[in-house]
Amino acid sequence: MEALLDNPPDFTALPGCFNENVSAESAAEQTPLYGVPRYAGSIFGVFILVEMNDKLFIIDKHAAHERILYDRFLSEPVPVQELLVPVTFNTESAEDDRFLEAKREELSGMAVVISRDGNSWRIDALPAGWRLSDAETVKKILDLRNAGENMAERWAATICCHTAMRDGDCLDNAAALALAKEALALPDRRCPHGRPIWTEISRDALFKAVKRT
Repeated sequence: MEALLDNPPDFTALPGCFNENVSAESAAEQTPLYGVPRYAGSIFGVFILVEMNDKLFIIDKHAAHERILYDRFLSEPVPVQELLVPVTFNTESAEDDRFLEAKREELSGMAVVISRDGNSWRIDALPAGWRLSDAETVKKILDLRNAGENMAERWAATICCHTAMRDGDCLDNAAALALAKEALALPDRRCPHGRPIWTEISRDALFKAVKRT
């Protein structure tokens, strides 16, 4: 599975990624903020800046992309990627074995395909774009034992956190604006882990801060 790490995903091709073909007009119709965003740049390799309605919006691109992926992964089938080399692992308790056996079908629906291999377990497929190491992957799967009825949501948050673009990942201007449009159109303004997707500062507040009138 580590071979996946040698091929960073194309963000514009990721399932549920932002749509560069969204026009300014259609974005204005989608966003609860009712405006046409204008791309103003990016800073620190982390934030996208857009101007709209006499306000500057500072958008956390990782948090925004994570929320977009999360919403779509919960509403659409998760794409599966078969592993060229299956991951074999052993559990540390009978309780882990019972969990994996009981949840095998549900895990398959979440793009985690596992099978029993003698006294061991084998991971045969994972969500497309998965980027964690073997040990981290096994830990994330077994951690779902504590998720209760929210297992699908917990796993979706895990998938999206590790497949969303990261700080420092580059976007051209068109892709950055497209991501900003979708971010501002989101009904939930926080990422799956609760962090704000964007913050804003008004023109008046900015002018006051630098003592302009």
